[in-house]
Amino acid sequence: MDRTIGPVTEAGRVSDVSGRRRAETPLGPARAAFFHAFGYLHLPGLLSNEIGWIADEFAAVVAHAGPPSGPNRNLPFPFIDRSERLCGLLALPAIEQLVELLLGADANYLGSTGGYFVGDTPWHRDAWQTVSLRMKVAVYLTEVGADTGCLRVVPSSHAFGDGVRWPSSHLANSQELWGIDQREVPAVPLSSTPGDVIVFDQTVFHASFGGSPDRTMFTMHFGRHCHTAEELAELEEHVATFPRFGITQLHSDLMRSSASPRRMSHLTQPMQVEHRLRGMQASIARYRFRRDLRRSERQGATHA
Repeated sequence: MDRTIGPVTEAGRVSDVSGRRRAETPLGPARAAFFHAFGYLHLPGLLSNEIGWIADEFAAVVAHAGPPSGPNRNLPFPFIDRSERLCGLLALPAIEQLVELLLGADANYLGSTGGYFVGDTPWHRDAWQTVSLRMKVAVYLTEVGADTGCLRVVPSSHAFGDGVRWPSSHLANSQELWGIDQREVPAVPLSSTPGDVIVFDQTVFHASFGGSPDRTMFTMHFGRHCHTAEELAELEEHVATFPRFGITQLHSDLMRSSASPRRMSHLTQPMQVEHRLRGMQASIARYRFRRDLRRSERQGATHA
């Protein structure tokens, strides 16, 4: 009998050709294959037993941080690092198994964002790396659907050939190119209930539309451990983008000081990159200071 696989569903599962939802698949090779093929996963109820205390800790972080800044009311980076209990999410079995499945046991933790996300977020991708793999683990604390701000993804838009990906301008100019609004771009809306977990490759196209003022969520960022010079160069490029936003390290002191040896294994490589870049920046600053001093001395000698 021909067992043709049907369409991908909004939950990151597959249905048979009759449209009946197949049984849930536990974390395993099939889920990893789906993620690498399509660039996302939706895991309903993965944190359903934990979401109560997670929401309480989220509220405490928000209250301590004070009024959020920016139109989307984002809170300071890194987000979960501001709560010792939320720091422990990295060791939560469900999260640990998920990250290990998709990135390996030695994956890097690269920080966290969180806050209130209001209105529309146009189509974009979060990164452009070509040899390394980075992903976000998103947890929504309010129920969201297709018209109320849930994440939408364009499946497999992280894939590329000959080193060139689909330009972001295509989706940004959807009206000009295809005569459709950005909301009409063919995509998978990932409706989410508190306790669900959504994972997406940072290079996959994603957007959201219709977010209400109380749409709350946070993301944890992870990357595959760098084993080649090319991968390490991309991690250095990533880390080097943060200082211009006033961010001097990817993890809080609390995240690092309270880390078990297991958690520290996810922090060490990014910390080493930070240290190396700070050393390079200090050397550049010293060079510029000496250069400017010599110029000043020469100018002074000329006028003497």
